Amino acid sequence: MSVEDVEDVYTIGCLISGFLLFGVGSYLAYQEIRKTSAAVLAIVRLPGMYDGICRLINTQTEMLRELNRRLDVILTQDRRQLPILASSVVSLYFLELTNIFQPVHSGYSCNDRSLSLPYILPRQEVCPLPLLFSLAFAAPTVTILIGEAILYCYLSRRSSSTQTEANINAAGCNFNSYIRRALRFIGVHIFGLCVTALITDILQLSTGQHTPYWLDVCKPNLTHINMSSCDEAFILEDICSGPDVGLINAGRKSFPSQHATLAAFAAVYISMYFNTVLTDSAKLLKPLLVFSFVMLAILAGLTRIIQFRNHPVDVYCGWLLGAAIAVYLVKIRFSVLREYT
Repeated sequence: MSVEDVEDVYTIGCLISGFLLFGVGSYLAYQEIRKTSAAVLAIVRLPGMYDGICRLINTQTEMLRELNRRLDVILTQDRRQLPILASSVVSLYFLELTNIFQPVHSGYSCNDRSLSLPYILPRQEVCPLPLLFSLAFAAPTVTILIGEAILYCYLSRRSSSTQTEANINAAGCNFNSYIRRALRFIGVHIFGLCVTALITDILQLSTGQHTPYWLDVCKPNLTHINMSSCDEAFILEDICSGPDVGLINAGRKSFPSQHATLAAFAAVYISMYFNTVLTDSAKLLKPLLVFSFVMLAILAGLTRIIQFRNHPVDVYCGWLLGAAIAVYLVKIRFSVLREYT
């Protein structure tokens, strides 16, 4: 190989190396330019991202404001109902614990066998008033508190997939969702009990229906109306000679049965609460709870018939009245509150 050939080979090698270095340098320069362009574009898009974040925060703020506004509306409505509840309680005091309002003196026959049954002492009652109040008030209240606590804990544990209600500041108070829901349901329950008891007392006073033990506590003195026997005698006058005036007044308040109305209201109300709150997954728990409260209400009414406190028609109408009031309150109140449950 001559000197000229060696120079040609060297020149070609230098050219190839130069082209390779130029290609690598161009590729590296392209990568750096691309990174710089991406950074510049990110800086250019930053105001748009900031605007999006601001819009999201504003949306969440508006949602919280709307929730607070709706809660204020609910609290305002509840405050408007407080005078009604207070007036119902005061009315119940005068109707139950005083003798200001006397029942109507309706007529009766002193040989009526349906009014000649024996009087059972209060200590011998199967379902006295304390037990009735426990059944109609304490049991549903405790059930609602326990149910709402379990539901709140369950939803809190699922906070990763399902958002729970946050603490809400409204009307100057910080309401936790558990307390707010529990007080909502219990408040409607107490209001319904007062209304049911008030309507029952008004019906009892206005009808003056005699209890099955009426003749046992009244002990009519026929000499006041110049009669010696009860054959075919229909008495309209007040000729009772019994020593206990309170028992005589209670003997004129049989229709409807207060035990039946209060027990039926509590049973239907708590049953509809279960139907609203519990899901279909509780296939056995829901019917078991509903059946338990309904059976207790039925037993509370049947004891009034068995122990001669009320006539069967008094108990049946009491069941219908209590159930009707519960359904009305649930349809009116729960239809408004279901949006927030």
